[in-house]
Amino acid sequence: MYLKGDAYQQVATAWYGASQYTTQPPSEAACPPFRTVGGDVGLEAGAVLAGRYRLEQPLGSGAFATVRAAWDLALFRHVAVKIYSSVDAGPISVDEARLQATCQHPNLMPLYDAGSDSLLGASFLVMPLYPGADLAATLNQLGPLPFRAAVLCADQICSALDFLWRMRQTPHGDVKPSNIWLTQSGAALLMDFNLPGLMARSGLSCAGTPGFTAPEVFWGRRDQRSDIFSLGCVLYQCLSGQAPFSDDSVAASGQFVPLRRLRPEIWPDLENVVQTALQTDPDKRYQSAREMQSALRRRKSVDGISWLTAVWHGVFTCSGMLLRIAAWVYRMAWKHLGQFVRHACKKPGQALVEAVLLLIATQAARGWLEGHRQQIISLLIGASCLAMIGTTVAAKLRNGARSGR
Repeated sequence: MYLKGDAYQQVATAWYGASQYTTQPPSEAACPPFRTVGGDVGLEAGAVLAGRYRLEQPLGSGAFATVRAAWDLALFRHVAVKIYSSVDAGPISVDEARLQATCQHPNLMPLYDAGSDSLLGASFLVMPLYPGADLAATLNQLGPLPFRAAVLCADQICSALDFLWRMRQTPHGDVKPSNIWLTQSGAALLMDFNLPGLMARSGLSCAGTPGFTAPEVFWGRRDQRSDIFSLGCVLYQCLSGQAPFSDDSVAASGQFVPLRRLRPEIWPDLENVVQTALQTDPDKRYQSAREMQSALRRRKSVDGISWLTAVWHGVFTCSGMLLRIAAWVYRMAWKHLGQFVRHACKKPGQALVEAVLLLIATQAARGWLEGHRQQIISLLIGASCLAMIGTTVAAKLRNGARSGR
């Protein structure tokens, strides 16, 4: 959906140095040397972490950790290993790893393994290495996303944030483009959702990315509305190709370039969603990820469909419903007429004949009878209480009826 064909191959080649991963590990010569953040021990390409993961080229780095591609020597598969320096972040506890492993959601990056290597002085998390690239690399390579692609990405991240809050009652804390992985199939996966545990281990009171962190976080207030602000920044960048705020001081002022200046064709409802998410006052934002997701799904414009097209679609839908109702009424009328014929034929006398004569005598019913002559004849022929007579006898009966006999 997001990356297809040549565009995907360009991003994949630029990001992790190969068109695709295979079941065979690449050569060690293709991987550049590497050192952990803040550590004294070098982790070069080809080093084996915890006796199982053979390190390859780096995929990205942050303030506390570096992510590298690795080859799983036990299961023969490529994985992504996030390596924390024990000096900076401390060891990852078993409870924290288990908590991340239990947070299983289609839009959260799964956790394969966790551990530490005392010889190398590093703790690590092991995750799958899906073909694709993170959102930051995608935007740098391809520029702003189409409206529908941006909305679908934000919708999936809303699902992940809502699930995290309901599972842990703690926010993600660092929603940004580099923490969103876009797979080749179009799925958006939220990564790096262990910031609360990392802050507890490192003794930090607050942490985040400049320009994406909500202003209230620096005052010690952090909840799911803080993630809404960060996601609003991500959605703004997806639509415009640039971040709304250059740093935290600008974010605190709430001043950003309106999206309509950068993309005049933007949907008005989508622009309102971004403006609401970027409010500096948490009480004026969406109060939950689910509420923001509902606002994204309630947008009136879908893929540029005009309101006139929507009106005509509604008219044709109502017309179809009316035609179905008329057909049902028509079927029910014939059904009840047949029931009346069968009921009348069970009684002695001429109830059925009187009903037909009454219809004939009614001036308004003659046009209807002309259009349904064959159906009425079929019903009368099937009536057991009636007998067929010739035209001569019918003429005598008709002349007798006129003379009053």
